[in-house]
Amino acid sequence: MSLDPTGPRESFPLRFAMPKGVNFNHSSNPDAPESSVSARIQLWSSITNGVLIASAITVILATSVVYIHQPWLKLTNAVHSIISANVTLGLLLVLSTISLLLGSVGLYTIRNRSTLILGLQIFALILLAMLEVGVLYGFLSHWLTNLTVGVTYAVQTFRPGSPGQDDIAAIQTGLHCCGRESYKDYYIANEEIPFGYVPFSCCNTQIHDTEACQNASLTTLKGRIGKAPNSYMVPDQLVVPKHMAFGGGCYSSLQEKILPYVLVLFAVLLTFNLLTTITNSVYLHLTSKFENQAIQLADDRFRTDPLQDSE
Repeated sequence: MSLDPTGPRESFPLRFAMPKGVNFNHSSNPDAPESSVSARIQLWSSITNGVLIASAITVILATSVVYIHQPWLKLTNAVHSIISANVTLGLLLVLSTISLLLGSVGLYTIRNRSTLILGLQIFALILLAMLEVGVLYGFLSHWLTNLTVGVTYAVQTFRPGSPGQDDIAAIQTGLHCCGRESYKDYYIANEEIPFGYVPFSCCNTQIHDTEACQNASLTTLKGRIGKAPNSYMVPDQLVVPKHMAFGGGCYSSLQEKILPYVLVLFAVLLTFNLLTTITNSVYLHLTSKFENQAIQLADDRFRTDPLQDSE
């Protein structure tokens, strides 16, 4: 049989199709070891992001309570003034809010497997950790440098009835303390306080009620005892006998109550920030690795059988 070269020709189109069963988000074999590893690290990343959110909410609540409760707010402002520091709790509130947002972003990206956004979140967490360390370093520097001098100066220069005496009065009232080391600091190092007396803010309201402190209070002028106060006089203008004073000094109270409180808040944020950064980084690395393996597998299968029909 002869072939007519001029006759009609039937075309046979080449069909190139990707091999079936290739998933770029998971291993092609769900029972493969890398699949279980990826699932476990994904779970751990979700947990750490959730814990980061919970820790941020805890810090936000802890700092918000200070701002809502007026005596604690006065105490906080007084401590900032004594150590010449910035508004540390305000910065802590901002940092915890950012942690809350980044934790939420982390949960969203892990759920939707968005590696680009997850990488940006990891970078933001690293920057946030650096900011937290910087704020903590600044606070501790002011605390260690200025606390002793600040409390000593506030006790020595306290003038009953003079403006600008709120700092040491707020600390003594809020922490239930008196003087730097004890109530004796006032009638030893302060000429404006009569011997045997202390400022009204030192009156131990845990033992004596406010009325008893008012009844025992007296006015003072240039280190001399005056008469009983009028009803309109503010407590900071008055003094009370030393036997009614708090026993402990304010320096030790600040070291034992305020410093641990601030350090714990920073430690909670920083610890879970770093833990989330590590788990998210491992998850991002493994996800990228498995996706590259899936792409390589698809490429190898395509090279082996390029004419495989997609159907």
